[in-house]
Amino acid sequence: MADLTTHWLGLELSHPLIPGASPLGDDLDRVRRLQDAGAPLITLRSLIATPFGIEDECCWLDQGSADFSVRSVLAGLQRTPATALDADAYYRHIQSIRTTAGTDLPVIASLYARRSKDWLALAEQIAQAGASGLELNVYDL
Repeated sequence: MADLTTHWLGLELSHPLIPGASPLGDDLDRVRRLQDAGAPLITLRSLIATPFGIEDECCWLDQGSADFSVRSVLAGLQRTPATALDADAYYRHIQSIRTTAGTDLPVIASLYARRSKDWLALAEQIAQAGASGLELNVYDL
């Protein structure tokens, strides 16, 4: 069999096929099943440090956008439970994965913030919780 070993973010992975950020990383049982199936790492959905509030939608719409799909996306993000995770729950989840799956399974966290102080403070806490890497969502709707 071919050797599919690859290196990414300084991590040695048994192969490059990784589960992307999705609800699969939200539950410890699913994380264990992914690990048993050979997933070389787990990618978590984003911790959204700055919720998209009605002010953001109004600000966006004031810029001249009448695009219904943009408004729908923003309204949906306000109600999505996955985006409502508080930072402490996110850190505990990383720690739980570390405890359950061990250090052999790297955990890649993800973060979206709007203020530099949030980026720095939350990234540090994510690292202290045990994440092996951090994906930064850098965009502005």
